[in-house]
Amino acid sequence: MSVRWQAGEISGIFKDGKDRVRLIQEVHALLVRGTFLIVESMVIVSAAEFQKTLAMATSAGFRMVSSPSVFLSRTALFRKDE
Repeated sequence: MSVRWQAGEISGIFKDGKDRVRLIQEVHALLVRGTFLIVESMVIVSAAEFQKTLAMATSAGFRMVSSPSVFLSRTALFRKDE
């Protein structure tokens, strides 16, 4: 299953910190199996705040598999296995 959103559609949720847990849980529920990429600007999002987001994704049941390189960004690629 492939689920795609435009960055602008969800960037406000992560930027404002509203409902991040719920969003991550909903993405987890939608995927039968697949990957979920989180990319956040190093300029806007602190390392501590990004770590909180990673913890939320792990708590939802995702497993971090890598951290792809994106210019001036913090990234995490998560996988959900069946």
